[in-house]
Amino acid sequence: MDKAEFGPTKEIDKPHDCVRAVAEEENSITFASLAFKEPGTKSLALNKVEPTNKNVKSGTYILSRPLVLVAKTLPKGDLKKFFDFILSKDGQAIVAKNFVPVK
Repeated sequence: MDKAEFGPTKEIDKPHDCVRAVAEEENSITFASLAFKEPGTKSLALNKVEPTNKNVKSGTYILSRPLVLVAKTLPKGDLKKFFDFILSKDGQAIVAKNFVPVK
């Protein structure tokens, strides 16, 4: 905003609550993953590029972050099964409903 003044701000911790506040409060804005989009909110295009899964995955939409699964040690047992499933075709189909799949 090039050091321009702006109105009052409100700090909200949880992404879902941030999006809900935007839906309820005129002239408000927040950042959130597409998975949190709610009725009454609008995703913004950057450089005339819409924030779709296709544009995020291809890198054409320039504002994105990865969804990362982290384990303290190399996954074993049920945790390894979960990681393997999430990276499988069926798991990625579930991921693709709300996030950008890796495969």
